[in-house]
Amino acid sequence: PYWMSHAFEDLETKDGPSEWKKVLQRWVTLERALKFPSGKGPAYTISRKHRPDHINTWIQSGREVVPPIKDVATFSWSWKQWWATLQPPQRRDDNTSKLKRLALGIDSWADLRKGGVNGFYSIISGLSWW
Repeated sequence: PYWMSHAFEDLETKDGPSEWKKVLQRWVTLERALKFPSGKGPAYTISRKHRPDHINTWIQSGREVVPPIKDVATFSWSWKQWWATLQPPQRRDDNTSKLKRLALGIDSWADLRKGGVNGFYSIISGLSWW
């Protein structure tokens, strides 16, 4: 779909560590497995709870304008908080900010198995900004 090719081209141009290309490849694999959904609503939307304001602003601009990030430390902290809230509860550790590595069934990942323009794309885009 058009949105995916446009998004991939944009994200592919970002500078980053060698792992960045692997992240993008895995994202494409996820979207393909989900059949590149184009729906709207909760079934296709990553939770807004703790979503960084910069990502909200970007979405409201039609995903065209990345707002300037003046304080990278604050943005990265808020992105990580959002990421943590999207994780299955079993992965969260209330005593630290680290996530546990666990082998979980596919149903545990329902909140993250959301493709399309309102899905995992928002997570990947926010990650690409810092």
